[in-house]
Amino acid sequence: MSNVIFLDFDGVLSDSVKEAYILTRYAYQNVSPFEPIDEKEFEKFRIFRPQITNSWQYCFFFNKNEKNTDEFNQKFLAMRKKLMIEHHDFWQNLEPPTEFLFKINELIKQYPQNFKILSTKNRDAIIEKLKHWNIEFDTKAIIDKQDLLNTTKGDYI
Repeated sequence: MSNVIFLDFDGVLSDSVKEAYILTRYAYQNVSPFEPIDEKEFEKFRIFRPQITNSWQYCFFFNKNEKNTDEFNQKFLAMRKKLMIEHHDFWQNLEPPTEFLFKINELIKQYPQNFKILSTKNRDAIIEKLKHWNIEFDTKAIIDKQDLLNTTKGDYI
């Protein structure tokens, strides 16, 4: 068996903080994704972001005692899908690639069988971003939120 390097997507290959923030703000407060960002609130969100392992947990940014996480998550994911379809260019610009992605891309090209993306983001969004950034990656090597429904990333590895 060959060695495999598992790469997370959000925060490692993409800077996903802005997308997560505007979707959280929308899902919790009904603020349009196109409204200007409150920079002070956004900086607090940036600090909060590393604590999140799944999109439903973002609601705790606004209310740490929130109980209705399912409704929040449905709204969050529905808006992501809507932005992907109806406002594709806007959505693409919410998540720039990290410098790390471009640094590691040569290794991925050389040894594609040794890399997997392991993410709680949905596969379609990851594939779209990689295509947009002209990054070739075997889509079968993407483990997404559906693959992780009953397990953690650590247990999967």
